[in-house]
Amino acid sequence: MESRERKASPRRRKAASRATPGSTPGPRASPAAAKAPPRGVPEKLGDAPLRLVIVGHNPSEHAWQSGHYYSNPSNLMWRILISTGIAPPGTRGAEDDDRLPREAGVGFLDVGCGHPGTDSSSFASEVFDAWSRAFYSRLKAHMARAAASIGCTCGLCGAPRLVAFSGKRQFLELLNVGRSGRDRAKTVEFGPQSELPRGWPFPRSTEVWVCSSTSGAAAMTKEQREGPYKRLAERLAREEWPRRGPPACAAATGGAAAVAGSRAGQGREDMETQGGE
Repeated sequence: MESRERKASPRRRKAASRATPGSTPGPRASPAAAKAPPRGVPEKLGDAPLRLVIVGHNPSEHAWQSGHYYSNPSNLMWRILISTGIAPPGTRGAEDDDRLPREAGVGFLDVGCGHPGTDSSSFASEVFDAWSRAFYSRLKAHMARAAASIGCTCGLCGAPRLVAFSGKRQFLELLNVGRSGRDRAKTVEFGPQSELPRGWPFPRSTEVWVCSSTSGAAAMTKEQREGPYKRLAERLAREEWPRRGPPACAAATGGAAAVAGSRAGQGREDMETQGGE
C-alpha cells in the first residue's frame, strides 16, 4: 500500500537536523547586542601632584566605548603628545593614558566628563553652568588628594603646574559662565591665559594654557595645530619630574621657623650680654 506521508524537502530536513529535540531555534543576536558595553571615560589624574592636566571638551563616542582619552583614530592628540615629547618615550597611544599621570605627571579630564557625544557643537552653552561645577569639584578633589600625598598643610600644593585646554571652545564656555550680552568673551588667543573663569579652583601659581583642537574635523594647517603644543612642551620641560622636595607651605613654614629661631637666639645672647654688664 502506498504511503500518503510526504517526503520532507531537503530544506526542511536540513533545518530539522540543526534543531535540538524539544527546542525551537531562537533569533540571531544583532551585532549591536554583541558589542561590549561602553566603558566610560573617568578622570585620569591619579593621587599625586601633576605637572600638567590636559582638559578636553567632552568624551567622543569612540573614547566612551574604549575607555581612553582621544582614542578616535582621526584625533591627532597622541601623535602630537608623542612628537613634542609631552608624552614620555615608549608611549604607544590612547591606551597609555592610565600610566601617564604616574610616569610623566600628565593627567586627563574633560569639562563634560560623563557626557559622551562626538559633535561638541550639539552641547549648548547653557549646559556649561552645570558642567563647570562638576568639573571644578573634580579638580578640587584631586588637588586635595595630591596635597595630602606630600604632606601639604595649606591644601594648595597639590595643584598642577600647568593646565592646558585642548581647544578654545571649552575654555571660552567656562569663561562665559554667568556672563551675558557684551560681557561674553568672543575668542581667546592660544597660549597662557591671564583671565580665568569665575570660580577657577587652582591658585595663580598654576598656569592655564589654551591649545588647538586635535580633532581631525577641525580645519587647520599642521603648524597651526601643533604649534601651541610645541610651545607647551617647551614650558613643561622646565618642570622637573618626579617633583622633589617638600611642599611649598612646609618650606615656607621651615623658613619662618628658622628666622624665628635665629631671632630667639639673638635675643638670648643680648640678654646674657646685658646680664654680665
